[in-house]
Amino acid sequence: MAASNPKHPPRIHLIPTPAPNSPQSNSSDFLPISDLATSSSALRQALNDTRNAKISIPNIKTVLIVTRPRFDLEKLSLKIATFFTQRCVKALVGSQVYDLLGKNSDDNLISVWDAEYCRTNGKDVDLVVTLGGDGTVLYTSSLFQDRVPPIVPFHLGSLGFLTVFDHKKFETVLGDILEGKPQNLNLRMRLQADVYRKGESGSKSSSTENELGDLVLSRKVLNEVVVDRGVHSTMVNLDLFGDNDYISSILADGLVVATPTGCTAYNLSAGGPLVHPSKSSVISKYRFSISSVTQQFPDSSY
Repeated sequence: MAASNPKHPPRIHLIPTPAPNSPQSNSSDFLPISDLATSSSALRQALNDTRNAKISIPNIKTVLIVTRPRFDLEKLSLKIATFFTQRCVKALVGSQVYDLLGKNSDDNLISVWDAEYCRTNGKDVDLVVTLGGDGTVLYTSSLFQDRVPPIVPFHLGSLGFLTVFDHKKFETVLGDILEGKPQNLNLRMRLQADVYRKGESGSKSSSTENELGDLVLSRKVLNEVVVDRGVHSTMVNLDLFGDNDYISSILADGLVVATPTGCTAYNLSAGGPLVHPSKSSVISKYRFSISSVTQQFPDSSY
């Protein structure tokens, strides 16, 4: 075996191309290992810089307000909606909040939103304001299965991991955002959860060409996915895939797949690990009747 030449470092072939000795081959199709390491490091640093970045949101035209069901919060929601309409920004509120306006209201910039509106017109929403706890933020994320607009979460005095703004200071906070002042950005990863079910015999379903079976649920989630045996006394038999790659076959009482945001919920109750929300990791936790197993693996962005 010939000794390697230090002037020509080892190279990794990243994309399908003709054989190196063929006349169609091009040296630009090869990336040196040193360049690959540098690019990976730069990508990781870029992700970290993005998480610590500040952003401004120009030309806000439509704001959606999500309120935890409570009468005093409905009045506060209406007050926030009026704050926006006075600045010529359209405000979308829940039906109960809209009812407080009365039939004789002439405020044409306030209208009603529902889940169907978020599904079909979510791209038209420039900003979301939530009033409540972490559950309100999680619910808001579930409304937008495609792009999630920037969320400004206001807490009501209780402890929350996601709600960072005091509702008593909403005029200052929202005023700064409308003026285009830079705001801290807190990015959270979501999971694309697809649940397939095979036939009763465990064979491939005849109604679909997908070898996994019938797609029964497809959702993007911010916190976690839980699959359990329900009222049945037997364990569930699951095949776990990540980014279309097979991970493991599981025979257990149930399975929890959590993001760093959701690691403090069912995952923690089941004895799973805590992961900092800035880390792109996925936690899978499956539990037998007498023991449990935890797997943690990085997101594909790394």
